Amino acid sequence: MRMDTEAKRFARLREIFHAGVALDAAARALQIEQLRAEDERLARELAELWRHLEPRDLQEPETASVIGQRFGPFAIEAEIGRGGMGVVYRAQRVDGAFAQQVAIKLMPPHLATPARRQRFRQERDILARLQHPGIARLLDGGIDAQGRLWLAMELVEGERLDACMARPGIDLPQAVVLLLQVCEAVAAAHAQLVVHRDLKPGNVLVDRLGQARLLDFGIASLDEEAVEAWAVTPRYAAPELKQGQASGTAVDVYAMGCMLDDALKLPARPGRAEELRRVRDVACAPDPAARYASMAALAADLKDWLAGRPLRSGIGSARARRRWLLREYRWLWAGLALTLAGLSSGGWMAWQASIEAQRQAAIAASHRDSLLDLLAIATPGDFGAREPGVGEFLLDAAAALREHAEPELTWRSHVQIAVGLINLGRAEDADRLLRLARASLDAWPEAGAERRWTTLRLLALVYPAAQRADFSRFAAEVLAESERAQASESAIRALSATAQRASKLGEMVSARACLAQAERLRLAVPPLSTAMLEDYARQRAQALLRMGEFDAAGAAFELAAQAMQAPDAEFSPMRRAELQRLQAEWALLSGQPELALARLAEARPTYQAAFAPTHAESLWLAWIEWRARRLLGLPEQIEFALIDSGLRGVQQSDPDSMPAGELVVLDAWQAALADRACQLPRLPGSAPLPHQQAAWAQAQAWHQARCAGE
Repeated sequence: MRMDTEAKRFARLREIFHAGVALDAAARALQIEQLRAEDERLARELAELWRHLEPRDLQEPETASVIGQRFGPFAIEAEIGRGGMGVVYRAQRVDGAFAQQVAIKLMPPHLATPARRQRFRQERDILARLQHPGIARLLDGGIDAQGRLWLAMELVEGERLDACMARPGIDLPQAVVLLLQVCEAVAAAHAQLVVHRDLKPGNVLVDRLGQARLLDFGIASLDEEAVEAWAVTPRYAAPELKQGQASGTAVDVYAMGCMLDDALKLPARPGRAEELRRVRDVACAPDPAARYASMAALAADLKDWLAGRPLRSGIGSARARRRWLLREYRWLWAGLALTLAGLSSGGWMAWQASIEAQRQAAIAASHRDSLLDLLAIATPGDFGAREPGVGEFLLDAAAALREHAEPELTWRSHVQIAVGLINLGRAEDADRLLRLARASLDAWPEAGAERRWTTLRLLALVYPAAQRADFSRFAAEVLAESERAQASESAIRALSATAQRASKLGEMVSARACLAQAERLRLAVPPLSTAMLEDYARQRAQALLRMGEFDAAGAAFELAAQAMQAPDAEFSPMRRAELQRLQAEWALLSGQPELALARLAEARPTYQAAFAPTHAESLWLAWIEWRARRLLGLPEQIEFALIDSGLRGVQQSDPDSMPAGELVVLDAWQAALADRACQLPRLPGSAPLPHQQAAWAQAQAWHQARCAGE
């Protein structure tokens, strides 16, 4: 009987010891203290084990041996990290389907106790339920022949949150933007009744686009479950979690408060940190009931702080509310002051009003004369008795309007005419007028930020490819303007358009910077309208797709699709079909040909109703379908006679009128037809973009597999 008891004690000691192998010294000390309350003798024995342990005793002999081993379709390449629930490796997909790098999380065999195996399975189930741009996605998982549990997750390239916040030049508002992204990711997990329970800077990576990504749900579990105290990080663990009590979403709120406390050490304008300390104090309240009721409520206060608004939770100071009232309603106060002044000096105000009325009348007369001159341009004599084309007429009209030298009229007319020229496919002419419109703003002090952003957005859309070398300077000007100006939807649209054009021109550094700034502004303004959110997410997704950031592009496409499903969504059938086609292109490059065919099936009825089978848009759809069916090994089902007829028509058209996509239609189908004849397709363009390289790599792999024997 005594031997049986000792065997159980030893098994218990071994389990606790193995559980502490991945912990740091502070966590092990807490582990011993927790155990002492239950079993003094067992705690002493555990302390003796740790005291006599040497570092080499904890070396993992199996780490080197797993390099090169396969788990599912992935082969291990190198270790990149380890934590309390396993070791993380970089791995490469090697089954030939498509190129893909992932992070493999593997439970070391010596830690694979039944309880740990259960927790590892739990993490797999939790990750499978969570779909959010701020959470590393689960891609695959299983148990290998040796009984080892493994998870294949999205490989997030970036730096730890604490390292990012320690970089020179990072200030408090920038850190709060990152923390707000973490809040939104955790709030999405809470909506699925999942509590992370180990939030800390080490579990957050900031990727190259400035997006915070939440990792490691190793001790996450369903709401109101208890977690062993030794499994958490003491610095960020709520009191109830340290005591091993049942805990809910409030423990994550507490951890976010601790991370906010870290950020408060960063520089900020005088008086700005005071409100944020109030947010931290509520989040870190010892009593869970006194904390924010949800992570969403904490995120709302952070958004208000970034936007300079009073905290909607009501915990802000009266001084901050007064300061906001004065700033928000400054025009009302100014109007009231003018009204009071007018009561005492009515004659002066009346005289000023008369002067302003005369000025407005002069402007109206100028606009009227300009309109009459514009109509006179269309007289046959001015064009040698021939009928001018629409583009020619618009350009001459713009030149005539400039003669009046009225900045407001110049801007309004040139912007509107430029939009017409864009719709006619005359981007270079539109660019020339928009540059003149931008110059007119310097002579129009009352123009305002909205008109400046409109001009910059349109300039980005038509920026000439021939001037690509100067685009980084233009993008830097847009970024600088966004730093100076107040956050607004117009600024977000201009930044998105600039990122879109930068990705088309191959200026990926500028594209990433504009995307990151646009996202920061989006989090700082009130929620975007449904139409604005869809347009923002669509442009972001297209830019990311060209940059080769396929996972991030997929998340942005999903955000656009969700906007289209909103109750107040009003989108045309073609707008919806275009998004489905773009999603099909993304799915194809992401190695999901089945999903690509599903999205094409949704888009096809609208395209067939709008375009003939030989139209360039129809050819583009057919090209995507052909590639998807080829990757799946399905029959082609493509009418190549129609393709040939359509290509002849495309060859005779202006290249600038071809639809934008991964490749122009002509190059894409010529490569495809060469591939069918077992001629190695060429990589199009002199400087192919990342998504073009990915498409070519898929084609080359399929070509080698199909044509190796020919």
